Amino acid sequence: MIVGYARISDKSQEIGTQIEELKKYGCNRIVQEVITGVAEEKNSD
Repeated sequence: MIVGYARISDKSQEIGTQIEELKKYGCNRIVQEVITGVAEEKNSD
């Protein structure tokens, strides 16, 4: 089994292109991830 990973950082981007390319390379399973927002940095005060 070949596993692919597709990720976009905001919803204005298109994940479909990445998925199509991964399928061309023979990926049987594709994990998709959409990350939105800004990570909150925590101080260790």
